[in-house]
Amino acid sequence: MTEKKKTKLKRLLEILGLSGAAMGGGYVSRQALGALGDRPAKAPSDQQLASKLRAAAERSGIEIRKGNENLGQSFLFPEKDVKKIRDAASKGHKLLTQTPEGRKPLAELTGRKIVWLKGNPKEHVAQLAHEMGHISHKPMTPNWKLLTYGVPVMSQAAGPAYAYLGAKKAKDPEKARKAGRIGAMISLIGSAPLLAQEALPSIKGMRAMRQHGASRGQVARLGASRLLPALGSYTMMAAAPALASVLMSRAIARHKSKDKKK
Repeated sequence: MTEKKKTKLKRLLEILGLSGAAMGGGYVSRQALGALGDRPAKAPSDQQLASKLRAAAERSGIEIRKGNENLGQSFLFPEKDVKKIRDAASKGHKLLTQTPEGRKPLAELTGRKIVWLKGNPKEHVAQLAHEMGHISHKPMTPNWKLLTYGVPVMSQAAGPAYAYLGAKKAKDPEKARKAGRIGAMISLIGSAPLLAQEALPSIKGMRAMRQHGASRGQVARLGASRLLPALGSYTMMAAAPALASVLMSRAIARHKSKDKKK
């Protein structure tokens, strides 16, 4: 292998290493924040509040169930296209989904508002309030689903790709660094709909906690110790590719500076 090829390989490995470190660090941080947000709240006042929220949910026709570790974090089901599911089911298609109770036909669950919590519903008051905030939203249209979930995923891939290709194509180091900043903005701005989709239910959940007797201090404590870390886990989905974009472009800019000095 020639010296030129060795240099190219070394630089490529450096760029991949920086990108991998940013993405890996983002994944670890997201898991850590998710675990922090999923901690049970065992204070008597929190359990009393959870009891009030469960009673309010049941009066509204919402089923509260305990999930299992295999399905990950707390979530609301169903957020599906009800008409599409029913039409497919009427034509004989067996649409199945994995639930804590095993694989079940979607048509069987359609129309029911079910909240499955990762842990004990009696001890997960903040998560329950958050998922109830989701339920209060209008059903998501296909276009809104694409904006909320599809666009963020695409932007998180497009940002680093733009940063790398733009920096490589740039004629000078400053333009290479600029490509990284633009790539970071693509990832961050594109993820905004997802962050809004998760932040709004938390805001509604905190209002619900106040409406059911929680003090401002209790709401602030649960918001800061549970809901904020959970939102932070989604933020890391955007922050990691943004950081990768910046690091890659800066590395490429350094390489271009070295080449200029030769």
